[in-house]
Amino acid sequence: MLDRAGSIIVVSLLVLTFCVSASAQRIFTGQVIDIIDGKTVVLAMSSGKINAELQFIDVPGEGHLMSGVVREHLRNMVIGKTVEYRPRNIQRDRTIGKMTLNNVDLSQQMLRDGAAWHMPVRLSGQDEADFQVYASTEAVAKNEKRGVWGVPDLRPSWEQQVVSSNDASAARNGSAGPTRPRGAWGDKNPRLANIGALVNGYNAASRTGYLSTSLLGSVNLDGNKFDGEFSLDITYLYKEGDGRIGRKGIFVATLVCESEKMHFVKNNDMVAVFDDKRVNLGRPERFVKKDGLVKREVLQYRMSKETLHKLVNSDTAYLKLGRHCFYMITVRYLLYNMLQLAGES
Repeated sequence: MLDRAGSIIVVSLLVLTFCVSASAQRIFTGQVIDIIDGKTVVLAMSSGKINAELQFIDVPGEGHLMSGVVREHLRNMVIGKTVEYRPRNIQRDRTIGKMTLNNVDLSQQMLRDGAAWHMPVRLSGQDEADFQVYASTEAVAKNEKRGVWGVPDLRPSWEQQVVSSNDASAARNGSAGPTRPRGAWGDKNPRLANIGALVNGYNAASRTGYLSTSLLGSVNLDGNKFDGEFSLDITYLYKEGDGRIGRKGIFVATLVCESEKMHFVKNNDMVAVFDDKRVNLGRPERFVKKDGLVKREVLQYRMSKETLHKLVNSDTAYLKLGRHCFYMITVRYLLYNMLQLAGES
């Protein structure tokens, strides 16, 4: 474990490095040699050792059963491996930044595995576009009740503080019983009209929410049976504005593939096809989790409102990835409703 004095020395060296570089966005390469907690590791670099915390996430605190589970999950992912690290914030005993392993953002991987919570913008300072991508990753894990989302009454630190404050206020005012806590996505958005069959969630504190379709099955163009499970959904991640400013957001297509082998390491461009026209959605954010022999690949693609609008209004529209096609006709009315609620129809 890195001692306190050593940590301060290396942090000081990083500060000097940032001061003489053109940007504080330099990427460092190092080996993970120890785990401090569920979001912080000890990184050994050529210049020394440093405590490196994963950006924009929080994990269960010490003393909770899930704390050890999450810490062990992070250990299994990174211990002894070489990672890339881009510090964005320097504190006295650690830095906070983006850490990647084989081009996978480990903060997002922790969110996808249900091993962490996504921090509100008011606490993290994350830019809005980046926030929406992280939020979509967390939303998938929440819908599956994965990890921390499967433990009743387990909440991140900022929600615990709100509950404690409310309980103390109720006690001072003589109110009977504790205040019921709100879930991270368990609030109701009073500005939304009828959501129909869309899956949805909302956080009143951050005014962020999501609307999502049910899962779409695929059709294999060559007729061969796929050796695993394969599904896709489309989600609208949004933030409610103040006053005259309406909600703004992004559309994300999330594909989940479970198989005994990796299928989309390199060839993973997705194409939207409608009325004999093709729009390349580009390369995705990719996350991987291994569970014994089964490998789970999650691919997330940003989609423009124009592309989604054309998919909704074409009888033969589909999304294509390799030899797999996802036809929009099965969720056409869900997508139309999503566009209306997004103010984009």
